[in-house]
Amino acid sequence: MANSFKNEMISVSRIKRYEQCPLAFKLHYVDKKKGEYSQTLVFGSLLHAVLENLYKWAKEEEFSGFIDPKQIHEEYDRQWKQFNIVGLDEYNEGLEIITDYLKGTEIDCYDILDIEHEFTVEINDYTFNGKIDLVLKVNDNTIRIIDYKSNRQLFTQSEIDSDLQLSIYNIIARDTWKWVKNVELEFHMLRHNRIQKPSKPRTKEECENAIRYMIAIAKRTEDKNTKFEARLNSFCSYCDQCNNCEEFIKVASCNFSVAQTKTVQLNSSLEDLSNYRENLNSIVSILYKKKKDLDDLLKTKLEHEKDVVVGDLTYYVSEPESSYYRMDELVSVLEKFGAKREDALLAISTVNKEKLKRFIESLRKDLDPSKRAKLTAAIAGVENTSVDSPRLNVRKNKLKVDLGRPVGKFDHKPNKKRY
Repeated sequence: MANSFKNEMISVSRIKRYEQCPLAFKLHYVDKKKGEYSQTLVFGSLLHAVLENLYKWAKEEEFSGFIDPKQIHEEYDRQWKQFNIVGLDEYNEGLEIITDYLKGTEIDCYDILDIEHEFTVEINDYTFNGKIDLVLKVNDNTIRIIDYKSNRQLFTQSEIDSDLQLSIYNIIARDTWKWVKNVELEFHMLRHNRIQKPSKPRTKEECENAIRYMIAIAKRTEDKNTKFEARLNSFCSYCDQCNNCEEFIKVASCNFSVAQTKTVQLNSSLEDLSNYRENLNSIVSILYKKKKDLDDLLKTKLEHEKDVVVGDLTYYVSEPESSYYRMDELVSVLEKFGAKREDALLAISTVNKEKLKRFIESLRKDLDPSKRAKLTAAIAGVENTSVDSPRLNVRKNKLKVDLGRPVGKFDHKPNKKRY
């Protein structure tokens, strides 16, 4: 049947879904299949909701400073009840993520320009829409755009520098707040309690190319000749359409063909090696996620049992342990057996970065701004970096499309809901 689909809206999430898997796009937007959201996606929405409500409270109450951990806990509990998430580990993980993030974040209500800023604009006969998590005023010329991410993996710098979302946010910010000369763009990686940002400011040309690219992809999805093929990848297990995808179901039920996993020769072309590697990685990722889900089910069944025998297998749950040593006592022991104190300290002393960060934040609270800056500089002066073993990384490139004519004039539509 010919494709008569027309995009009612264009958003970054819509374009990224097509980039990741054309079939997932078709199932969700064209066929309008009901998706089954994974707990991972809902978990991210929970963290967003907690932060949104706490920042709204700070703005309404004209609060400045560090939010009380007790209030953070109470808001987290209120939001937890609204989301369909289960599991004590998940509850504790979410609470720890939010608490760690906010206890190091000083809020100034007067700097908050908007929270969950919704935008809708017309560009070249297409309607763009989206939502910016947080907009802060830095000074009379600069604003900061913050987007919360609950990803388990950090972005590479090249991924950030070419990210569509940050380009769109930049152009929307300049169009919304006319006085702005500089726009700072930040991803706040909640699980890692880290801030990632572009290596350089976005240019006007880069932002407009992002718009043109999104329009080109939108037109491709509307083309009657477009084939929406399944593209297995490492995110398949978290896709809300995975249960509607025959390719995913085949792999998840171990019903895939030998041809999908057969080994290629070392003298194969780079393209063949790449295709084989990515195909195998997709299958492994799907099966690993299924195995983890089964492990969680088994652990639940073994919660009140020492061990359970199934055929010739015995299942049991163990509690992993880790060892640590008190530095002063360990060095003293090593000295008794001939080690030089400075050699022992150099060889074995390391600092857990997250624990150090929490300790420094507790120290910073009692310091004035000038001493805080000196402390930050002094810590940076004693920081060393090391190079780990080489690791193969893969980044998905933007799809090659005809970008078409230049971006037209922006035509704002009134938002239905604004904070």
